[in-house]
Amino acid sequence: MKTKSLSVLLTLCASVTFFACGSGDMSKLFVKKWQIESIKSKAMDDQMASYKMQADTTKDSASKANAQATYKMMTSMIEDMKKSTLEYRLDGTYEMSMTMMGQTQTDKGKWTLADGGKKVITTNDKQKVDTISIAEMTSDKMTVVTSDGRGSTVTITYKAL
Repeated sequence: MKTKSLSVLLTLCASVTFFACGSGDMSKLFVKKWQIESIKSKAMDDQMASYKMQADTTKDSASKANAQATYKMMTSMIEDMKKSTLEYRLDGTYEMSMTMMGQTQTDKGKWTLADGGKKVITTNDKQKVDTISIAEMTSDKMTVVTSDGRGSTVTITYKAL
């Protein structure tokens, strides 16, 4: 159950990587290749703390080994997510590449800026439309915020490559 909850949250975080921003001054800051630097989510942090506690406190050796393997796997998945790259182009297209558990996925689509540069609307090549808020944008960092689907938020900070 806990693994499923974290998997859902990680999938949500991954989907956040499909977002971009639009025209004018914002596009000058935005149009480049980005990589995830950090992911912050209370739900994800709480879940990881629970995995760590189980790995550290379980007494039965078989259960302890299982708990440690689960914690290591989830930590590895988060680190893999941080290797994801996004390239946003001036022509309004983007490409995201993400490797997780040895498999690479690439998504492509279009992006447009909305709400005066505070939101980005993306449409991927499967016609899935998403909107996300841009909390901060500089020439070398971008921070986006979205719902985690549980009444809280996920904050992702990207670094320019």
